This record gives sequence, C-alpha cells and structure tokens, in this order.
Amino acid sequence: MSMHSKNFSSPRRAGVAALLGAALMALVLLGSPAHAQDPAQMKQKIQSFTLKLADLEKADEDKGAIKELKSTQLWLNEAQALIVQEEEEQAAKLLRRAEVSIDMIELLIEKAKQEAKAEERESAAVKEEQAANEAKIKLEQAQARKKQLQTELAEPSDNTTQGGN
Repeated sequence: MSMHSKNFSSPRRAGVAALLGAALMALVLLGSPAHAQDPAQMKQKIQSFTLKLADLEKADEDKGAIKELKSTQLWLNEAQALIVQEEEEQAAKLLRRAEVSIDMIELLIEKAKQEAKAEERESAAVKEEQAANEAKIKLEQAQARKKQLQTELAEPSDNTTQGGN
C-alpha cells in the first residue's frame, strides 16, 4: 500500500464523504413529524426494504456496512410491530429512517468498491513502474556494454601495428 492510497483529500473521496454526510444529516433531521400512511402500503415498503437489505448484504463484500444493515433491519422489524399496534405515525418515521439508511448503505458499499478498484489500479501501476525501472536498468547495462565494445574495437590491436611495420 503506498502513501497515496490513504489520501483523504482526493476529490473522489470528498464527493463520497459529502454524500454520506448528506445522508446522515437527513437521518438526523427525521425528527420532524411523519405523515401516517396506509398500513398496507407500509407493509409493502417493509417487504421491499427487507429485500433491498438482503441484496445490499450480498453486495457488501468486505462487510463494511454490516452495522448499518443490522440497524436498518431492526428499524424495519420495529416498524412492523408498530403497524400491528396501529401506531402508523411512529412506524412511518422508522420507515423514513430505514429508507435514508438504505441510501447511505448503498453509498458505503459503492465507496468500498471504488476504493478497491483504486487499490487494484495503484498496485498495477506500481508493478508497471517496477517493470519500467528494470527495463531502464537493462537498457543502461546494454548501452554500457555497447560502449565498452566500441572502445575495444577502436583500440589498435597488437597484430595490426606489428604487421604493418
């Protein structure tokens, strides 16, 4: 891992950080009253979000979003219980929180994938740089050998000087 792999000031990382920050801010601002929805619609949302979470869990190869996945599933379970208790307004708040959390999880997973790609590219670049340096060394050695041979050919040999007199 080179020193560039943890450059937190890169524009790509700053953009992802801004998106994560916006998602978190939306999550914090969810204290505002939620509009009650039809229980059947809410149950449909819970089912849809649960399926989405399962897909996200599969996509989370490095398990970097496991905490968020589990928290969101808990919120969906709690929302389901609140619907049964006919507390739709509270359930709607939890569903909105889950929705924002799912968006954040998607961003976390995408960020991890992009960082993995960047690491792979950086590793490949390091290998290419090493290969280029090795080729340069071989070229310099070949040039030195060529120069040595040219010098040897330019020197008069003992046979030519003795034979000419």
